[in-house]
Order: sequence, then C-alpha cells, then structure tokens
Amino acid sequence: MQQSRPTVAPLTGEDARELFDIVGELEGLSAGLAARLPAVARQALVQELRPINNDRRTVAQASSPDHDRMWVLDDLFHQRCVDAAAGPRLTVLHSAVKPQAERYERLYVSFLAGEVGTSVTEHEAIIDAIETGDAKGAKTAVELNWQNAAERLGRVIERVGDRGHW
Repeated sequence: MQQSRPTVAPLTGEDARELFDIVGELEGLSAGLAARLPAVARQALVQELRPINNDRRTVAQASSPDHDRMWVLDDLFHQRCVDAAAGPRLTVLHSAVKPQAERYERLYVSFLAGEVGTSVTEHEAIIDAIETGDAKGAKTAVELNWQNAAERLGRVIERVGDRGHW
C-alpha cells in the first residue's frame, strides 16, 4: 500500500495577483471606512499606523533585515485598518481570504526587502488619506499598494519560477 504525501499548491504569479487583488479590495474598503470615522477615531488610528510604518522602514534598512518582523509589521498595519472600521461581514470576508495570501506576502518580504521603502511610502499615502478623512483616497491608496506588491512579486516569481515550496 502506497502512502500519500501531502502536497502544497504551487506559488504562481496568477494566484498571487488574484489574492492580492481581492485582499486589496477588501482592505481598501476598510481604509475608506476608516477615513469616514469621526476625527478623534481617525487620529487615534493614525497615531497607531505611523509608528508601525516607521518601524517597518527601520527594520527594512537594517544591514540584515528581519523578514519575519517586516511581515508582522506590514500585516499589523493592514489589520489595524480593518479592525478600526470593518463591520462583521467585511471582517469575515477578510478573515477568510487574507490567510491565503500569507505565503505570497512572506515570499515578497524575503525576496523584496530592498523594495520595502516603496511600500512604506505607499503606506504613508494611506495614513495621510485616513488622517484627512479622504475615503476615496484611502481606498485607492490601499488598492494601489496591493496592486504594486503583486507587480513586484510577479517579477520575482517570473525570475525564480513557479514552485510548490521555497
């Protein structure tokens, strides 16, 4: 009798793009909702997001960046936007999809640590839009952050090839 071995779905550029687009839409909606919060709540969120983003920049600029820490900080940044404003349905949708993107996010951080500065700048645009109450700008900034991440990651996957594990 032959034993079956568990397999992991390959990491593909197409799958990454789909997941990043979906997560970007859900988190974009959350950021737009966050920008509609009362000014006091927006300012409290901004006061949480800025240090997270600054810490991410600092970690990325280290001579040996801690990839796990960069991922944790990025995840925390986006999760705070969701937690601050998403209702129960949006939260459930996000919770169902976001974990599927984690493999790609970790791959992104591992291969693209040098490009985290670009993402940090994109996060600053998200923070600024939330701070000023620009719901459309916040939504668009988050979507753009995820779309750009998918483009950057797609180039890596093209270069190293689709793989079942890294």
